[in-house]
Amino acid sequence: MNKLLKFYDTYALKALVCFLILFTALYPKLPSVHIIRTWVYIRLEDFFIFGTSFLWFIQLLRRQVSLPRPFATTIGIFWAVGLVSTIFSILFIGPHLTGFFSHLALLEYARRIEYMILFFIAFSTIKSYKDVKDYIVILCITILAVFLYGLGQRYYLVLWEKFPAFFQKYSFCFPSFQTGNEEFAKGLPLCLPQGARINSTFGGHYDLAAYLVLVLPILIGLFVSIKKWSWKIVTFGLYISGLFLMLFTASRTSFMAYLIGAVLTLIFYKKKWYILPVVLISIVLLLTSSQSTAKRLLATFRISSVVVNSQGQVIGEVLPDDLKNKISKVEGPPPAQDLQVGSAIIGLPNAVSVSTGSAMVKKTLSPEEIKRRKLAEGSIELSTVTGSFQVRKALVYDISFTTRFQAEWPNAWHAFLRNPLLGSGYSTITLASDNDYLRALGETGLLGLLSFVLIFIVFGITMKERIAAVSSPLTRGFIFGLAGGVIGLALNAILIDVFEASKVAENLWILLGIAVGGLYVTKSKNVEYMKTLTKVSVSNSALCFYLVLLVAVYYSGSIGSFFVADDFTWLRWAASSTISDIPGYFAGAQNFFYRPLDKTIIFFLYNFFAFRPENYHLFTLFLHAVAVLATYKLSFKLFQKKLPAFLTAFVFLALPIHGENIFWFSTISITLSAVFILAAVSAFYNYRIRKTRRWYFYSFILSVFAFLSYEISVIVPLLLVSVDFFFFKQKKDKKLFFEYLPFFALIPVYFLVRMMTHAFSGGGDYSYSIPHLIPNVGGNLFGYFGMFFAGKEFLPIYDMLRGALRENMLLFGGVVLVVIGAVSFAVFSFRKQIKKCYQTAYGKLFVFGLTFGVISLMPFLALGNVADRYLYLASFGFSLSFIITLYSLVQFFVRKNPKKVAFFMVIFIVLLGIWYYSENGKEQKKWNTAGEITKTTIALFRTDYETIPSSSKLFFVNVPVKENGVWVFPVGLEDGLWFVYQERMPTVYKNFTPSQVKEIPTASDSGNYIFSFDKDGKISPIK
Repeated sequence: MNKLLKFYDTYALKALVCFLILFTALYPKLPSVHIIRTWVYIRLEDFFIFGTSFLWFIQLLRRQVSLPRPFATTIGIFWAVGLVSTIFSILFIGPHLTGFFSHLALLEYARRIEYMILFFIAFSTIKSYKDVKDYIVILCITILAVFLYGLGQRYYLVLWEKFPAFFQKYSFCFPSFQTGNEEFAKGLPLCLPQGARINSTFGGHYDLAAYLVLVLPILIGLFVSIKKWSWKIVTFGLYISGLFLMLFTASRTSFMAYLIGAVLTLIFYKKKWYILPVVLISIVLLLTSSQSTAKRLLATFRISSVVVNSQGQVIGEVLPDDLKNKISKVEGPPPAQDLQVGSAIIGLPNAVSVSTGSAMVKKTLSPEEIKRRKLAEGSIELSTVTGSFQVRKALVYDISFTTRFQAEWPNAWHAFLRNPLLGSGYSTITLASDNDYLRALGETGLLGLLSFVLIFIVFGITMKERIAAVSSPLTRGFIFGLAGGVIGLALNAILIDVFEASKVAENLWILLGIAVGGLYVTKSKNVEYMKTLTKVSVSNSALCFYLVLLVAVYYSGSIGSFFVADDFTWLRWAASSTISDIPGYFAGAQNFFYRPLDKTIIFFLYNFFAFRPENYHLFTLFLHAVAVLATYKLSFKLFQKKLPAFLTAFVFLALPIHGENIFWFSTISITLSAVFILAAVSAFYNYRIRKTRRWYFYSFILSVFAFLSYEISVIVPLLLVSVDFFFFKQKKDKKLFFEYLPFFALIPVYFLVRMMTHAFSGGGDYSYSIPHLIPNVGGNLFGYFGMFFAGKEFLPIYDMLRGALRENMLLFGGVVLVVIGAVSFAVFSFRKQIKKCYQTAYGKLFVFGLTFGVISLMPFLALGNVADRYLYLASFGFSLSFIITLYSLVQFFVRKNPKKVAFFMVIFIVLLGIWYYSENGKEQKKWNTAGEITKTTIALFRTDYETIPSSSKLFFVNVPVKENGVWVFPVGLEDGLWFVYQERMPTVYKNFTPSQVKEIPTASDSGNYIFSFDKDGKISPIK
């Protein structure tokens, strides 16, 4: 009995794992038990996994198997987060969602446990390197069987031709059992037609391709590690067979992911001389063996000629024969064919205009469809029936990408935003998101995604620390190959849900368990996981990733906003320009501000994205993220500590007063110049530290770019001087003079260029008043400090105080004298303490931050009022001083205990971040409301007044300049309407009062149209 029990303990689980490797890959996805409210089934493999798990659990209770502690901890954390997310979803989120069923959420959660428990089962069976070798043999047999079945699917029709009597009599084929829709999931056997995408024994071709992404690098690792040539040939044959099978799936994403995984395998194994043969073999087979894969890869993005209307909406694709004719000879828009349904384009800066007329497209649209398109969400598309058309070169991307960009990914992101920490819960988004990371965010939030990624980070640490002790070359090859395969699978997960595909996930966790078991065969030194994880989690790269993620969390809601105000003016310029006009941006300002770099960028953005606002807002977020990273980099140089540098960058990132810079695309000039200025200051600091001329050159070039972006750049030389003054004691000699000279020379050169290009020289809100210079500077400085700390809530207080002081200049003078006296008294009384504080590192940083902020505001302090957007660059300096003050206070109270300082700083910033998030949410709603007003206004003319003649006159009453403190139509109304009419543009009259309207003739033949905005910004015609 004891011998039998020992035999059972030794071989039972191992035999079951071997069976599962074969069965999970080879047994088709045939249904067993139907789950109501979905077309997902419990399958036979689920029962086998449950039985194996039950036996393993008994062995665990008998202490016959053990758990790898670091993996038990990380996987346990992932399970715990999933459980909390599921419970929270069932109680609070799910009941408010249509199509949510709690039993599906619980089953989805149970699936994650089912997959991952296989890791522990497989790990428990590894007692020696021979066990790893046995599993490798089983895996190779499985791969061969998968290949042979897939080969049968591909070429069974050839057998029909060779043996027609037999095959036609029995209607034999290698059936495909797919799960792509409800009917197929019922177990319907399909005979694939010639040239179809092969899925072998898997539920779909993407699943098969993902499985091969995982195992092909393993075969490469085995081939490199095996010494015996006969086995090398066998392994190489399996590798080539698997590669052929991948090409039969025609999966572009998986092929690229496999290629990267294969290269990384060889890099890990330090066999780099194999990289070139592997890449060449893969590309040659891609080009010669499977035209469908190569075609799909090439068709992912293709350059084509498309017909677009004035707004950039695609009418159709120009027929190839028509491209031979010169566009100038075409009367009316060129003949066009519809693009493949679901395709989308990225425009290229090349267009040829053609005359007005009806577009010749294959299908005829009903009036309802035309109106629907005109009111299409986000773009307010123009009619496809009449209008001014162009032929544009465009980069066309296909339906698979369009579906992700427009539906699946936004759906997952919205689920994440419902509960950023825990997500919306399992089964709250669609069955497929085609991005496993967005899916994880949507279902389990940040905690779920980070805990999932943590498992693989621990695997990487374990491999790095223990691989040297592995004495078996075969095991080493297997582990390195699996590492490459896992990274390939992680890349594949960007566009496909691979970690939820049962056949892929089950094999992934089994193979991971085998690999970790192989690493634990030989005892080695204990791995300090917490120390390594802490080092990784607080590395500069990780902190930068957190900042970028926080930008997305705080401001992703801006993507759905429509254009407002000056946005239409910028876009009209871009729409009216060609690529040959770009040099003119630098040579002439057309009586506008001299911002040629901004105009060039917007020109290309318009050519790429036309009238789709979401892409412009994404670019704005990208610029803000770059500015945040530049803030962190410069702060880290100054602090030489990560925590205060990160907190400075976070305050800069999340300040609610940045609303105009984030939600209003027209402020691109300020954001862009801030990026260049911060980078220039950082490069100059590097020049002082490293004393290499290239950093000086970088600083100068970045300064030139800043001058080409925005007028504020005149303060760049002063910022560089302040850096030297506070941090570097430079000898005041000729060398220093010549170092400063190029930067200061930029100022007169810049103003000379402005004069020569006839740039706007000021006036109105952009002019200085000499008599009011001192009160304006003092009042504005007070206003900007208040807005930095209190956001827009401070503006009513500021306006009230400023208005009161304007009415009584004597009172203003008294206030100024009191403030100056109080400051002078404080400085004189505490001069020794102030001097002592200043001489410390933090003291200099504090004063530098204030100086940086004030210098950045200098061009705006003498203006007649404050504006939110002008605080953007200055907020870097103020954030620096704010964090130093906070840091110093916490150090004082906890007596400079580093751990306590870090703890209290993080707690305070978390609370501040919550307040910032709430305020930004309010600001975002205001801009969304303003965008709805402009969108509704333009939509009215696009749907109901598109055909009015150019001789008409449009009169507007009560045009909303601002709504809830954000811009609507201070300008831009006429430019927005230009996108409806273009060369048929009627005359627009704005800012009429109701009394003036009575004098306007409104007879039916007058050609006059009068429109009024109500208090909510809703526009309606006046009869």
